[in-house]
This record gives sequence, structure tokens and C-alpha cells, in this order.
Amino acid sequence: MRLATQTIGTMVRTSTILIVCTSLWSCTSTTTTQPVRKEDQSNFELEASPTATQAFRISVEPRGRAGWTGDIPVVSPQGDRMVVVDPDQPTDLLIRSIPNNRLDDPAVLARIPGPIDFGRSVDETGFAVMDGERVGRAAWVGGFIEWFSEKGAKDVDLGPDARVAWIQNGALVIRTEQATLSLQDEDATWHGPRWQGPDGTLFCWRIRDGALDLVRFRTNVSDADALRRTALPLRIAATGGSAATVATTSTFRQFDATQPGPPRCVFWDPARKRVRLWEPPYPVFDFPSGVLAFVTDPNDPRFGMAVQSTVLRRISLLTPDSGVPISGGLRLPCPIPNKQWLLFAPGDKQINVECAILQPLSDNNR
Repeated sequence: MRLATQTIGTMVRTSTILIVCTSLWSCTSTTTTQPVRKEDQSNFELEASPTATQAFRISVEPRGRAGWTGDIPVVSPQGDRMVVVDPDQPTDLLIRSIPNNRLDDPAVLARIPGPIDFGRSVDETGFAVMDGERVGRAAWVGGFIEWFSEKGAKDVDLGPDARVAWIQNGALVIRTEQATLSLQDEDATWHGPRWQGPDGTLFCWRIRDGALDLVRFRTNVSDADALRRTALPLRIAATGGSAATVATTSTFRQFDATQPGPPRCVFWDPARKRVRLWEPPYPVFDFPSGVLAFVTDPNDPRFGMAVQSTVLRRISLLTPDSGVPISGGLRLPCPIPNKQWLLFAPGDKQINVECAILQPLSDNNR
């Protein structure tokens, strides 16, 4: 999917678009969520897993570059393939091999003729795609597309255990191994579903009478009424909600359904003008001003990569104002196996790729 709607307005033009979008929002909306006090933030269960050290050896290696048209690639769970828009024929998608995470001489494994866009979710079988009317999953091998819905569908997201969610004519559709559920409201529309967590947790945006809510669902149910009863809404703004403002809420993300991480949603709050993290039942966590996106470390969810326009840092959620610089400039991080990260550095007509290798240091080899 084009970054203009998927990742804070293409991330390359991040600062300009955020200023425009949030200025428009501030003229028309008010927020009803309460500020997170510092004493509230301590309730966030960051010490639930064993203590980990931040001492590690950092190695950042250049891994090549590729032509691009404004779409940050998505990478297979094994880290050996990626999907890009064909820079010579931007309606088509290319599946490329990236042996050893290198783009020096990537082989084209498959071409998917368009017009077609890719989403920001992947699983072992393939990656999310949509063509303006249909949503589906394209296979990593061969590019064959399994279409989930044929008309009026958008915003598909692949989840764990074969779960899929998408929007169809304003309704939220959820397909699990047990059932296909649909939530449709006469006075509300749904937007941008996103799976998070291993237990079928789904977040989705709802616009009702101009109000904007982020709603968390539990999807391990058998009918739509039961699904509706699991809804937990977070009011973002009482007025000003629209499809355009929902588009500004997306920070950079690649959801790997094979390693779904904790059931948390990281989003840009257009009313508060900052990135926030919501992991019910804990209070909403506010990132410092200047953070454009946060990607959780799949090996330790208390840590992650904080994206800023001039630096990428590995931070702890206990001390988000500090952190370890990983790479200078705008870098968009994607975790891959073996505790490595691919870093995408957007340029004018090319995208550079780096690989950050973080090797924890024990007391014996410091």
C-alpha cells in the first residue's frame, strides 16, 4: 500500500505532512482522552519478563539499494524475500530475493501485474494486497493471489492463526478458522483494522458522528454479537473524525503474523500530535515529542526502535527520552531473524538498505 496512507504520509515527506494534517485537525477537533500522568505510566507492566541488559555490540552494514517509488518494502518472515513496486512499471509488484539480506543483485522471483498495492502485514504464506475493489493475499512463491473479497473491500490485514480482517463498504469483516464475522453500523464506519498480539487481538478505527475512537476487539468468538461485546473503545477525539484523519494515524509498521508480539497498538494521535502506545488494560503510553514511529523488539517487548527524522534509536519504554543511537538519518526498521534489523533509508528515487546486528554482551565479554 502506498505510504501516503500507510506510514505517516510516506515518511520521506513526514515532517511537512504531519504539520499540515495536525494543523487541519487542531482547527476542527477536541480530544477527550485524559493526559497520562507520570505516575500512571509506571503501571505499564514492563517488568513482566526477565531483566535484559541494554549492553550490546552494534554493527550496521550497508546491504545495497534499489529503485523505489515511495513504497517501503515488506519483508518475508524468514527475511529472504521482499516486495517492492516495480520502479519501471509502478502498477506492478515485484517479489525479489534478498540473499543474506543484500540488495546488490536481487533476483526477481515473480511479477504481480497491476494496478495493485501491497499492505503492511505478512505471514508464512504471503503478504496482503488490494486493488481498489478486492483484498487478498499474494504468495511469496509465484505471486498467486488468494482473494478474500471481490467488491468494495479495502484495508486488509493478515493476522495469526489464519485470521484476516478487512473493511467492506464501511463494515468491519473478520475471518477466522471458525467463522466470518461482520460488524456494520448505520451511524458509524470502520477503518484500518490491524492485528496485534498472538491471541487474536484486533484494533480498528471507528468514526461515529464525527468522533474518532480506537477500538480493541477479542476475536476468539463465534458470532458478531459476541464480537461486539468484546469491544473496548478509546476515545481519541470528540469531533473531526474522517477517513482523511484516520490516514494520518498510521505509523511505520510491518506486522509479522508468525511473530505477532504483544497485543499493543502504536499510533499517531492527530489530536495530541504525538506517537502513543495502547496495550489494554494499561494506560496509554505517550512517546516523547519528535518520535515518528516505534517498532517493538520481538525478542524483548520492553525495548524497540524509535524512529526520528535525524536518528534511529533503540530505546526502553522505561526511559523513552534516551536510548542508544543505531543509525543517523531517517531509517525505517524491520526486524528479521537472528536478532537483526533491516533499515530502509528512503532517498529521491532509490531506497538504501542497511542491516543492524545487535549482539548482546555478557558480563564475560564486555
